[in-house]
Amino acid sequence: MRQLKITSILLAFVFCNTVQAQTSFWLDFNSLTQDAATGPHGQPDYQWYEAGHEVAEDFVTQSYDAFGTSVSFTPEWPDSTDNRTMQMIDRGTQSGFDDFGDPIVSGNDANWLEGDAVFLLEANTLDVVTDFLGVDTRTGNGGNGDFDGEVGEPTRMNIILEGIPAGEYSWTSFHHDTENIHTEFLFDISVDGGNTFVPAGEGQYKMTNSTPGSNPPEPAVFQGINEDDEVAPLTDLPSTAVFNFNATGDDVILQFTPLSADAVHTQIFGINAFQMEQLSVTGGGDICVVPDGVIAGDLDSDGTVAFADFLVLSQNFGSADVPYASGDVDCDGTVAFADFLVLSQNFGQSSAAQAVPEPAGFAIAAMGALFLGLMRRRRG
Repeated sequence: MRQLKITSILLAFVFCNTVQAQTSFWLDFNSLTQDAATGPHGQPDYQWYEAGHEVAEDFVTQSYDAFGTSVSFTPEWPDSTDNRTMQMIDRGTQSGFDDFGDPIVSGNDANWLEGDAVFLLEANTLDVVTDFLGVDTRTGNGGNGDFDGEVGEPTRMNIILEGIPAGEYSWTSFHHDTENIHTEFLFDISVDGGNTFVPAGEGQYKMTNSTPGSNPPEPAVFQGINEDDEVAPLTDLPSTAVFNFNATGDDVILQFTPLSADAVHTQIFGINAFQMEQLSVTGGGDICVVPDGVIAGDLDSDGTVAFADFLVLSQNFGSADVPYASGDVDCDGTVAFADFLVLSQNFGQSSAAQAVPEPAGFAIAAMGALFLGLMRRRRG
């Protein structure tokens, strides 16, 4: 018991001093200049990109921690240099907070909630859909006018992601307006830095809106709650784009082409936020996978999870984009504490019923002590 307690303390120390690999990148878009009473409205579960509406100098490259590295995000409007095409809109109104610290929601945001602020607290998603990054296609605002995919000139917006590690990813993005906008748009993706584009997911989507009376007319979608008065997830919206793609290590570019037509509420496009999940990582040209028939943690594939495997893991601790044999036991892109946990849980197991030279309890304690020393060296 005493040995187990010492080992537990060592492992707890390691856990508290280890930065876990990030396999998600969630980014929410927020206006710095609109709905200023309580804005900007950054969703707590996301990282944020913030800029002033139509303030060209605000739309700069920003960097974020994601996937065990630094990822850069840049919006661009390749078909116009007019700042009025550069949208960062925040609908309203959230006019302040009540005595309990809860938002006072009115105006178009209240449409999303059907007037009941309790759903804001339960769903915790209004801050995602109340604002969006986008483009205005109207000629009076610097755009190129209506474009149906063939006739006219497009007014596109691109999102450029630099530093995405090679591997497979899932993408989810939200395209909803708590007011009237319901523009159809083409969605394409390039994984080779913009040399070639292919349709992203279905390739063509349509924004949803929450307010009746749009021009041209479009039925409003209230998605805060469903027909049974239950909180409805944003993924239920038909405007949500979901697909998988393979990154190559080059810049990933998401291209949005509004199919603008008729009147104002089909001439502006927006993206509220997106979620990227890392599904697998390409390391050294090979997708990181546990070899067939090998126990997780048996890095040298000699049939036994032993101390030699731990030494390999410790030597590569903190490394990113390495293969399984270098210590990325769970293939999440980084050699981290989670890999040590898997190895320790399987320590001593053998695919050939071989005996492990050292007692498992002693070896685990020794591994914990070595990890302790590793953390001290990393801090020094």
